[in-house]
Amino acid sequence: MKKIILAALTLLVPLLTFAQEKAKYDLDFDKPLKGRTSNSIMSLGGLEFKDSLVSYTLLKGGYFTLGTTGGISQSSLDNQCQLTFGHPYAMTSYPVFSLDGAWYRFDDLFTAGDYQFSMKGDTLVISAVKTGVISVKFSLVFQKSDSTFRLNEEITNLDSASHKSGLGFVLDPALGHGGDAAVYMLQELLKESKILTSQELPHEIMLREKPSGAKGLAMALSFSNNPDRMIIANWKDMEKTPSPEFDNSAPKTLYDCVIKSFWDESVLGPSEKKSKEMTLTLRNPDFSSAFFLRWDMPQFIALDGGLLFPQKLQTYLEIKNTGTKQISSGSLKVQMPTEFTSPKAEYSYGSVIPLYQALEVSPRIIYDDKIAEIALGLYDGTQMVDELRRFVYLPATPVSDSGLVVKIDTLVSSKFPNMSISFEVTRKDKGSKVTTLTPENIFLYENSTRLTNFTFGKDTSGGASQADIVFVLDVTGSMGGEIASVKNNIIEFADSLSASRVDYQLGLVTFLDEVENKYPFTKDVQAFQQIIGQQNAHGGGDMPENSLQALLDASAFNFRPESKRIIVWITDAQFHEKDSYTPLSRETVLDSLLIKGIVVNAIGTQGYKSAYYEAITTPTGGNYYDITGNFRDILLDISRMKTNYKYLVTYRSSAPSGSNTVKLQIRFAGLGGQAEVNYTTAQNSLAEKHLAFYPNPFNPEITFQVKKGGYVKGKIKIFNVLGQKVKEFDLTENNMQKVVWNARNDRGDMVGTGFYFAELTLTDIRETSYTETAKILYLK
Repeated sequence: MKKIILAALTLLVPLLTFAQEKAKYDLDFDKPLKGRTSNSIMSLGGLEFKDSLVSYTLLKGGYFTLGTTGGISQSSLDNQCQLTFGHPYAMTSYPVFSLDGAWYRFDDLFTAGDYQFSMKGDTLVISAVKTGVISVKFSLVFQKSDSTFRLNEEITNLDSASHKSGLGFVLDPALGHGGDAAVYMLQELLKESKILTSQELPHEIMLREKPSGAKGLAMALSFSNNPDRMIIANWKDMEKTPSPEFDNSAPKTLYDCVIKSFWDESVLGPSEKKSKEMTLTLRNPDFSSAFFLRWDMPQFIALDGGLLFPQKLQTYLEIKNTGTKQISSGSLKVQMPTEFTSPKAEYSYGSVIPLYQALEVSPRIIYDDKIAEIALGLYDGTQMVDELRRFVYLPATPVSDSGLVVKIDTLVSSKFPNMSISFEVTRKDKGSKVTTLTPENIFLYENSTRLTNFTFGKDTSGGASQADIVFVLDVTGSMGGEIASVKNNIIEFADSLSASRVDYQLGLVTFLDEVENKYPFTKDVQAFQQIIGQQNAHGGGDMPENSLQALLDASAFNFRPESKRIIVWITDAQFHEKDSYTPLSRETVLDSLLIKGIVVNAIGTQGYKSAYYEAITTPTGGNYYDITGNFRDILLDISRMKTNYKYLVTYRSSAPSGSNTVKLQIRFAGLGGQAEVNYTTAQNSLAEKHLAFYPNPFNPEITFQVKKGGYVKGKIKIFNVLGQKVKEFDLTENNMQKVVWNARNDRGDMVGTGFYFAELTLTDIRETSYTETAKILYLK
């Protein structure tokens, strides 16, 4: 069967900083894309051959693609599969040639009038002639007798003078559906980029659909005579030029394989010609597993406007039953590396396995180029039935050196060489705390040497913290069950806060199409429970509701200066926005929340999660919870105060004795900031102390002696064993040397006997902080 390919195809070139975005070479006109311009229109002539086994195309420019129709096996799993990327309309596989040291694709040298297509039986041929200079012919045919594609390139010197010329092929293998090619040399999987000479090339190179589990489609690459050089590497590092060049500093792990084969230049006299051939032979596929997995997860993530793109991938795993075995207890296990997140790690099926499984995958923002491996396994009980592994490239996210304020609260060197740094990060533009840092955001240096071996988490030391929590509650008619759930679980929620030594207070805003009631903060949880009990579900029935006004009103509550500020937003509806009910936009409300440093956790309907709730929760560092979930568990999860904005980094120092510098650099959401702190070590001794005190135990006075060093101001804070602050002294240059505490709190009342903690914080002229803590005992 023959078919002339459409003469004009539309090609979108995405505006991505990842310049080698392969989608721009995939001419799939069945999936029109938005944003096209006149520059994206290309006139492409070409030919296609198709029979019951295979399909192959040849486009102007010599670009070719290979695929199957029925395949060579009896299984339907090799029907309608690609063998090269993007079949039938891609432009990533092509012949190349050189002339006097310069390498070309066809369309680098030839113009539209230079081409001629022909079809001789099942052989597709493209010829290009530059009169008086050179002609190049490329042919492609499939021979059923040995299931082999034969690709031949021929060059002829049309000049009266001799010229040097070379030949080559670029092959972008991508077997199956949505995958790449696993490359095997002498039955060994090639995992990294490789440059081979003619002598190093084996008789054939095997290309498989998958590197693990049942390996799927198979195709053998060989030559009538070996090329002088072969480069097997990633497309991103090879696409830039048709010449035999390779960025040897690029990441080595293969995630998007392309194979370049070159025969070196030799002298071609007038009217002389030479040719080279590459063969690709279909081999019996391996569909030996009970089920066979294919996945449309891309091999790389790009950058768009400085952000990873796409930021959330809705992918589909194809699970094909091979008919070799039945499953009684099926499950799919998803192993994500730290560079990616996915909502679920396991899916349970029983004996009925779906044909498609939706998998949501989100790349994390990273600041170093990474190649991460994702693994999927299909199990019957504990036995793996099939697996699929995918390497994915993530480019480093660009970042500014400004926009964040990094404050080092404490550097603990008393257990040197084990070091700890407590710190917090604030956005300059919003004044809000950054509460969602991950280890990828942390760049730690000691004496200019970057440290990558550290532990990282929230700083839960320093005793209790304050938390001001406002419930923003939809009280429309459909919310009766949720109102009752809050009432029934609020006591346990408060008990959980108390057990974590949190000094809390609770407030409430209720709303429908308008805000109905506002209840100010109270520390009396029983009284708050009664307030919740007074609410009744009423009205509604005409979604959306006025969440934005309720959130804005909640942001105006009288929050304590040093409290964690949390909103628990409960609704089953979307919200009004810039309509007859409210002039507010989500951006206006979000600004108010961020300026106040408020974290919003939403308990809502799954269908409105992405479009409505996450627009508020994600920027503020909060979480989304499904409203159909267990309310007790949801509230207890919120009570664990995951929104703590102080972090702790610990590491083992190799610094020499004497003065040392620690620099903490933070990169987050395209912003950056850093802070430094100095400390001193003596050989075989602990770091220098700045706080001395006597007597200890004391009754009722204790004197703190402060060694000023290079610091200009500071504080001494006294905490009880519950972490509650009982006394604070400001230190200035004039009174830094000596402070006396008489066992009275800030209100002037005598404190009880027992252990207390004295925390000294010192700050220098660069606002670099040092903190030291000591335990003291008050006895009568």
